[in-house]
Amino acid sequence: MAKLSLGTAQFGLDYGVSNTRGQISLDDADAILQLAKTRGIDILDTAPAYGTSEQVLGELKAAASFKLISKTPQFRRDEILADDAAQVRRSIESSLEKLGTESLYGVLVHWPGDLLARGGDLLWNTLSAARSEGLVKSIGVSVYDPAELATLMDRYPIDVMQAPMNVLDQRMQTSGALDVARAKGVSNHIRSAFLQGLLLMDQSAIPQARQAARPYIEAFRAAAERAGVSPLVASLAFITQNDNVESVVCGVTSAAELEEITAALALAGSVEIDFDGLSCNDASIIDPRMW
Repeated sequence: MAKLSLGTAQFGLDYGVSNTRGQISLDDADAILQLAKTRGIDILDTAPAYGTSEQVLGELKAAASFKLISKTPQFRRDEILADDAAQVRRSIESSLEKLGTESLYGVLVHWPGDLLARGGDLLWNTLSAARSEGLVKSIGVSVYDPAELATLMDRYPIDVMQAPMNVLDQRMQTSGALDVARAKGVSNHIRSAFLQGLLLMDQSAIPQARQAARPYIEAFRAAAERAGVSPLVASLAFITQNDNVESVVCGVTSAAELEEITAALALAGSVEIDFDGLSCNDASIIDPRMW
């Protein structure tokens, strides 16, 4: 089964549609990391775009106990220039300084379109140089859909990728993208296992703007109830029972939440649910970029 990695956006931002606590305190972040260590979690996911997340992890000396994955700046332009590649290099050096470490476990291109733009090779060459120098162990990309991943794998020798997948958004699995990535030796990390918490929210708490998701969530919850497990366990079961997934990235706002997730993960391997009929192909529901 896939391992659990800890997302740390909440360490530096008020992040997530179901997050009612806002950015967490330094003490809460420390408590989460201490619990993560005891539960065998060894990868932390962060990014310069996550507010003060890297500074918080540096202050808590997370690099002493965890492998750290960070990301590049996002350019979101049709053409990447030499100055942009230089900015990526400076960003890696800045992340190392903030995190208090000499090497990162991984760096992902945060916006996949930057690699697909004219001049995208400049960014890849910068990452490759950083890997050759030992500043980074693995390089790759954070994607949003299977087509992006397929194109990028054809163009670049990706070490690691991160992509959204959950009970409603099954595209990475049904498309075969995960199988192809695994066959190419790519380390597959999955995010958005709970669709930013939407799959776990009480029906009455679903925001008005997200009501279109309600029938799909109700069908999923009914399937979990028939299987005798919580929506949390069922959500994790869908991800972790896929042999092509190495890690599922989950963010939390308290140690209690992390405890709940690790306990659920221990039950996920034995869950029997037919997830095929629970998927949704409406991008306005499954893609938070459109929310």
